[in-house]
Amino acid sequence: MGTAFPETLFLGETYIVYGLGNSGTHTVKALLSMGATVFAWDDSENFKPKEWEEALSGSEFSQLFLSPITAFPSNAKALILSPGVPHTYPSPHPIALLANKNNIPIISDVELFYQAVRKSGSKAHFIGITGTNGKSTCTALTAHLLSQENKEVIAGGNIGKSVFALPLFGDTGIYVIEMSSYMLERLQSFQPDVAAWTTFSPDHLDRHYDLQGYLKAKRNIFNNLTPSGLAVFGEKEAWSLDEVSLLQDRSIRCEFAQAFPASKMPLAPHLPGQHNYHNLALCLFIAKFFGISDEAIANGVQSFRNLPHRLQMIGHVGKISFVNDSKATNFEAALPALTAWDDIFWIMGGIAKANGIEGIEKVASHIQHAFVIGKDAARLSKTLAKAKIPYSLCNSLEDATKAAYAQAKEAGKGVVLLSPACASQDQFRNFEERGHAFAACCANIASKSESTQKDNV
Repeated sequence: MGTAFPETLFLGETYIVYGLGNSGTHTVKALLSMGATVFAWDDSENFKPKEWEEALSGSEFSQLFLSPITAFPSNAKALILSPGVPHTYPSPHPIALLANKNNIPIISDVELFYQAVRKSGSKAHFIGITGTNGKSTCTALTAHLLSQENKEVIAGGNIGKSVFALPLFGDTGIYVIEMSSYMLERLQSFQPDVAAWTTFSPDHLDRHYDLQGYLKAKRNIFNNLTPSGLAVFGEKEAWSLDEVSLLQDRSIRCEFAQAFPASKMPLAPHLPGQHNYHNLALCLFIAKFFGISDEAIANGVQSFRNLPHRLQMIGHVGKISFVNDSKATNFEAALPALTAWDDIFWIMGGIAKANGIEGIEKVASHIQHAFVIGKDAARLSKTLAKAKIPYSLCNSLEDATKAAYAQAKEAGKGVVLLSPACASQDQFRNFEERGHAFAACCANIASKSESTQKDNV
């Protein structure tokens, strides 16, 4: 499925890649394999140049210059800057200032990948999916539905697989790209056939200054959309109505997930909750846009399984369920889980976003008890107290999981839910590590429960 990019595609061209995490490393390898000269560096504390270079097996090192960058080569085409490195707010990184001084475009790996696909001669289709919440599920589900009748479909981008880890498709291939606001603020020519925006609420304001800055970054997904394309929105709110007004002035077809006919919605046993109903509807608009049959869609929905760390049922002990929703890194992302059950023993906390868990009183009836962990536990507990939700402060995720299970066991039933509503980096590297840690705690509880049951036989 797919082929490699031509070895001479970027021959004679020079690029700077700054930030050598997953996406940066794949970008360097791809550029070298396509004949480009690459200047690369990473100024993070844990970057080890020698080990990183040794890991670039099979790359052409004669065209790689790995060292701190204090000046740009005169023929540099672009700076591919890691999503985590700011080029504007809160303050431009020195490498961004250097690029601006030399009139060098600052782009994302997604932009460069799009340029590479088009430069290779391929007319492959692109779908861009963004949103504060729901974009990973929609990216995975869209790719799954399209793949029922098209073998050249793949998901990548912010969902975990760097775009330069994807193959080159022919004209009928489809790339489904999850796009963060950090990627979107560094686009130039990227032109999707479909642009989807799931939800919108305050997030990443430390990077975009305010809500309008965040909105502006997200809006870039529509920059090059043409009247032959499609814009889909996951919610019909003031922000999306404003966007539709702007798009209709450009004669672009727009759809809201809520408008998909209920009579044509397939059964979706593995997509619980109202939010997933909207996610599915959004994906169905995209699938129908590409001509996928109703039968293939129904089969795809039946066979789809939710993503890890997103409302993931990971086990049961008697009448107690364990649900991993670690990907809920803000309150809005946690709300779907907090309304899915009525007897929740809620594990939450970490690094809270700007609004914390304001509004939690609206779902308080679903929560039996909250178990608070992490850096902002004191702040979060005040909001819980105000909403009259019982809570306990816990030193670690393991302690919280044990305490939540103990209370659920005492109640005779319940859902032990990890849906932190906070970022994870105070105690974990990322939400995935947090989710795996929770799953390990639950497995330990389940194994001890089995041993106890055997002892009592």
